[in-house]
Amino acid sequence: MQVDADTRWVNTAVQTVFHLLDSYFERQGIAMTEDHADPANQWFILGTKQVSPAQLEEAERWVNEIIHQDLSVTFSYVKGSDYPDPDYQKFDQVRLVHIGDVSVIPCGTCHVNHTAQLQSFAILGTEKAAGGHQGLNCDRPGRHGALEGRPSAAKGGRHGVEHDPGRGGRRR
Repeated sequence: MQVDADTRWVNTAVQTVFHLLDSYFERQGIAMTEDHADPANQWFILGTKQVSPAQLEEAERWVNEIIHQDLSVTFSYVKGSDYPDPDYQKFDQVRLVHIGDVSVIPCGTCHVNHTAQLQSFAILGTEKAAGGHQGLNCDRPGRHGALEGRPSAAKGGRHGVEHDPGRGGRRR
């Protein structure tokens, strides 16, 4: 198997932003129900029929504030039976992704090591999605010049992409 480094980096960055958006909207009482990420197209579906322009501006501002705070992304593991969501209790182990103290979400995919690696984030617009729910079209993190200077995965540590294999667990 061969992994394209640029695609891997973009997906890693987008996955981390997904966690930030999910945490932001959860605080607003809005669930993120679906997401899609590839280098050319990132979108998220919110479990609501309407999001105001002010809410979108605030979400974008909040995500960029977290990016600029340069919070560490860390991992912990809990027994599935100890996790409060019944959907995860069938697993032996659940991997939790912590972004500073603003987000804790179960997930088994790759993430950046710290939020400054994302560099920037933008919501480009919205459109109606299935069931009348609101969809967000997003620019990939760091698109405006940032990916040209993306960290080399070979460097590892604070400047590369984390390589935790995600022992167990799944994204919610």
